[in-house]
Amino acid sequence: MADVWVYNGRAYDLSDWISKHPGGAFFIGRTKNRDITAIIAAYRRDPAKIERMLQRYALGRDATPRDIHPKHNAPAFLFKDDFNSWRDTPKYRFDDRNDQMHRVKARLNEPALAARIKRMDRLFNIVVALLAVAYFAVQGLR
Repeated sequence: MADVWVYNGRAYDLSDWISKHPGGAFFIGRTKNRDITAIIAAYRRDPAKIERMLQRYALGRDATPRDIHPKHNAPAFLFKDDFNSWRDTPKYRFDDRNDQMHRVKARLNEPALAARIKRMDRLFNIVVALLAVAYFAVQGLR
């Protein structure tokens, strides 16, 4: 099976880009022979930027069922015998700017909410630091 990643129904070979991925080769390697459309749409702030980058690695064709691993490269015991990832995995459209995901992303980018999240992150970091100090203090008293 060739090294193919599928995005929006098109085939790409990201083999040369794997080592450059910010998340490392481990994550991108796990998505080989899978449809990465949902991952990019859900986790990327600007999917259009990723689409432009992907064009460098385009195979110039639509994806085919042979490009997708029938069991998502996962252990076979996780699926029924007749499961086929090309046929049985739901396909979603991410171009509707009024869907739930886009509304949530827009809300997260609002300055007031972004500032509030930043404050909560800072508070979380303080609490974790205090808990770590308390843990080691208790261990030191034992």
